[in-house]
Amino acid sequence: METGSWYGKIERLKKEILKEVYPSKEEREKVELECNRLIQRAKEILGEESLSEVEPKVLGSVARNTYLRGEVDIDLFLLFPLEVPIDELRSRGFRVGEQILSSMGYSTERRYASHPYAHGSKEGIEVDVVPAYKVEHSNEIKTPVDRSVLHHEFLKERIKGLEEEIVLFKAFMKGCGLYGAEAKIGGFSGYLCELLVLRYGDFLSTVEAISKWREGQVVSFPEQRVTTSFSSPLIFPDPTDERRNVAAAVSREKFHEAIFATKLFLDRPSKLFFFPPRRKFSTKELLDNLSKRNLVGILFETSLYIPDLLWPQLRKTLESLSNVLREEGFNVIRSGVWSNERGLALILFELDDFYQKSVVGDEGPPSRVPIDNIVGYITKNLECGPWVEGDRLMGLNIIRRPKSAKFLLNEVISEGRFSGGKHLKKDLIENFDILVSSELINVQDVSLLEWLSDFLRGKPPWLEAWKWSERS
Repeated sequence: METGSWYGKIERLKKEILKEVYPSKEEREKVELECNRLIQRAKEILGEESLSEVEPKVLGSVARNTYLRGEVDIDLFLLFPLEVPIDELRSRGFRVGEQILSSMGYSTERRYASHPYAHGSKEGIEVDVVPAYKVEHSNEIKTPVDRSVLHHEFLKERIKGLEEEIVLFKAFMKGCGLYGAEAKIGGFSGYLCELLVLRYGDFLSTVEAISKWREGQVVSFPEQRVTTSFSSPLIFPDPTDERRNVAAAVSREKFHEAIFATKLFLDRPSKLFFFPPRRKFSTKELLDNLSKRNLVGILFETSLYIPDLLWPQLRKTLESLSNVLREEGFNVIRSGVWSNERGLALILFELDDFYQKSVVGDEGPPSRVPIDNIVGYITKNLECGPWVEGDRLMGLNIIRRPKSAKFLLNEVISEGRFSGGKHLKKDLIENFDILVSSELINVQDVSLLEWLSDFLRGKPPWLEAWKWSERS
């Protein structure tokens, strides 16, 4: 396809997508009216609570018109003076937040970031009422959420005229499964997405730039001085505080997924990258696929409900148990974790065999370690070796009575011979079931069965999108 017609296709695609993802005039007006009502009600309640010095202010994507159509998340901040003690900000801020939401007909619940905040939902609108300090510079920050004020002030004027480009980019990242900095996803935050489009100029330029990234990529504005050393796959110093990396939450996997996804989109530009096909297995297909695979799942109940605590502990436990399996001679092909975030979790392994190998490689220390480590290894009771392979010693052990993965995991978990967050580890030891392959279908949770479908397919959404798109 000629360059001119290729860019023409991209422009037509952008217009088509915008009709579906950019908030309509009616939606924007409705949201603006609700924001004004929330601020007015907040002022009334703050006055009643003798907190008139606290300023209610809507920040975030809603305030900048960079939110996705139908995904209205209003961030109402209660900005306290710097001299207010942190304990008072937390207790009174949360109480006022609850009062604001309940008095306006929102169903409310307590959520946690750096401190508790009130969350409410009503008629398709989600609202977070977040207590924070009113800061004017990064050296005044007392809690992580205080940064939101600085982020909004930095972006609000600079992104004018880029709102549609930003929404397009967010929709693309969401469709590709890359949007969201929360621990469950480890992807790109809304703030990072807005900064990237601002830095590169528009949606297409941002996508083209990402397709050329390399690990350790540094992105910054021309006026920024990048002096701080970060150890992350992607580095974007915060323009409001250059000691902080805005992209710190982006995992290595999501960083490389972004490169793959943008390359494939540029190869076959398509609406499917924004709205990827997500065909789920039927129950029969799921059962057939489960029966053909060597899967071992650990299902358990947990009292850990806070997502940003739950997911890191799940992954830490997964890594520990993966290491145990490998050390005992199992080949872990793939693994993953799932939770409904309401008390049920699963740690899943796919193995090449349910039983230990009878001959197991035993990796020894490299030559650079102290003599005590070397002597400790060569005096082990190895069946064969050790010999030198590359820079380290290697040996072999023969397992006389191979164990099944189910038996081994049951033994290791029951005895607590693994590492993980203390809350999750306690829950896992006290209450777990080990399910093998087709047994997993008996778990009565639709979201788990959907997750299993995706796991068994093994294709991220951007790859499905490319597969089903016509070549340009």
